Amino acid sequence: MSLPQRPSIGHPDLLQHIIEGASDPIFVKDTEGRYLHMNSAEASAFESPLEELLGQTDKELYPDQHEEIQTIEGHVLETGETRVDETDFRPDSPDQKTYSTCRFPWRNRAGRIAGVIGIARDVTEGRRREKTLRVLMEGTASVTGDDFFRSLARHLTEALGARHTLLSEFVDEKSARVLAFWPAELHQEGSIYSLVGTPCEKVVRGEVRCYPELAQEQFPDVQLLKQLKAESYFGAPLKDSAGKTLGHICMFHEKSLHLDSESLSIISIFADRAGAELERRRSERARKDLETQLQHARKLESLGALTGGIAHDFNNILTGILGNADLARMSQKDPAVIQQCIDTITMASLRASELCQQLLTYAGKAKGLPKKRVQLSKLAQEMVQMFRVTVPKTIDLSVDLRKDLPVILIDDSQIGQLIMNLVLNAAESIRGPSGTVSVSTGTHYCTQTDLQRLQVNHGLKEGVCVYFRVADTGRGMDESTASRIFDPFFSTKFTGRGLGLATTLATVRDHSGGIEVQTQPEKGTVFTILFPIEQAPNPTLAEAPAPPGQLGSIGTVLVVDDERVVRDMAKSILEMREFRVLVAPDGPTAIEVFRQHQDKISIVLLDLMMPGMDGLEVFEKLRILDPNVQVLLSTGYRDQSLADQSQEKGFAGILEKPYRPVDLVNRLRLLLQEKAVEPKL
Repeated sequence: MSLPQRPSIGHPDLLQHIIEGASDPIFVKDTEGRYLHMNSAEASAFESPLEELLGQTDKELYPDQHEEIQTIEGHVLETGETRVDETDFRPDSPDQKTYSTCRFPWRNRAGRIAGVIGIARDVTEGRRREKTLRVLMEGTASVTGDDFFRSLARHLTEALGARHTLLSEFVDEKSARVLAFWPAELHQEGSIYSLVGTPCEKVVRGEVRCYPELAQEQFPDVQLLKQLKAESYFGAPLKDSAGKTLGHICMFHEKSLHLDSESLSIISIFADRAGAELERRRSERARKDLETQLQHARKLESLGALTGGIAHDFNNILTGILGNADLARMSQKDPAVIQQCIDTITMASLRASELCQQLLTYAGKAKGLPKKRVQLSKLAQEMVQMFRVTVPKTIDLSVDLRKDLPVILIDDSQIGQLIMNLVLNAAESIRGPSGTVSVSTGTHYCTQTDLQRLQVNHGLKEGVCVYFRVADTGRGMDESTASRIFDPFFSTKFTGRGLGLATTLATVRDHSGGIEVQTQPEKGTVFTILFPIEQAPNPTLAEAPAPPGQLGSIGTVLVVDDERVVRDMAKSILEMREFRVLVAPDGPTAIEVFRQHQDKISIVLLDLMMPGMDGLEVFEKLRILDPNVQVLLSTGYRDQSLADQSQEKGFAGILEKPYRPVDLVNRLRLLLQEKAVEPKL
């Protein structure tokens, strides 16, 4: 059996069928650019019949691109090279097309170039897809978090021709939280909406859902579709690296929305990117939650250690108080021993007061009172005399206080506590049977080099400063330990001991000062506290307290305090100084007592913190009964805001707890004198 004869490759019918059957436009031009032949794919771009197109040039057929085409084909005719170029046709029209055209020379039988043959391919969709990807990549590449989701919603909407785009994170199988919505003003980020009965419901299970038309008819109860007037819907899941669905992308359009395979591919790419970002955000949230839990656990652990340390200190103080009280009771016939016991009890009580003040500072309840102009050496001398007896006799306490120091502006109570803490810390750092703690004051000109050397500087500038220095011959510290000494819960003593040097740091910060620490293991430590000089005249010395016999000023005082021991103590002190005293355990009782004895009461000593009705509320009610009532607030808090309120609301003043008898009596006497209050009998 013989096979049919195959036509030769040069057979005109075969070539014609190949050219005509090709889906890509094919054309042949002469050297003048006139079309000699074009297949149906090329001719279909024009409305004229093929016979009318032949013989025309690109100037007639493509007036906007003919110069570009002429340049390209001129190069082919001149060089005989093959060229592939892309050309945009009708660039400003909705029907814009981009063609990639391969042009090569057509040679006659003599081998001479007689024209150009071209084969073109429509690459419009490919270029559009590349442009879309480029825009999406550029719009989302440099952003993360909320900005990423907003940018993705916007650029997907614009790139794929949708009307609205919604990105959401699933809260559970029935609800989702909005991550981004474009246009942004139509939906609030962070709002939660129900998925039940919506086209999004199946996306929760990881399915892609598409309703290219009649979406409202298929989901008549979905208000969002009605609000957006959406006729079409497309939804794709956002998944993490393990394939778990975390959220979805939804696209809406007022018309039918038909997404081709390339658009679906783009959505898939950026759904993966959005899923990865959502997974990253969740991991970040989980990490922060874990850090918060760890910080909370560490804080509880530190507070436990702190509580143990404070309890240790208070137990030591109570031991001294109880022991000296019993010793005084057993030594009734020896006045010298009794006086020594009383002095020790007083010292221990002051130490307890300092511990309470530090606890209030950490609790955020203590704020500094107005500062005074003080001579630092005088304050240091008073403090050293007060706590000298608490320093072991085996330790030599050396004192060198310069008498002519310039005045500094300080809270003398805070700085007194700072001095005591530093000296006692220095004494406790000495391990051996003996050692030396040196306390000194002076002035120093701080250069920029000096300031840079400070471990702490809260506002010191170049110039003369006043310093307080404590040096010890104790065990010193290594670099690692020294770097942690201002940590609120760090201690070089046993676990849970004390409050550390954080109080010192806070005090120096409050006084715009600086701290220098010099230390080496087994070679001791030197703390130098620097203060700026107050440019003001030396302070006027306060009036000395009146002799005991003159402290009283006959009148009636109403003492209001919920603590019985405080009421009884105040009553006894005032009655010893010839005051008449009325007492009340709470606010309502105080108001009633004042109402009954208003004409006799000269001043009210009022506790600030009481259960039920606090001191401020009692004060307001007393003012209703007597607008000129004199009230001295008593409180365990050191708070500047209270001092400010005393001036604004009309308090006579503030008396800090714990107070000593001389402080109470002298304060009442001065207030009565200043206000020219006539004692009421």
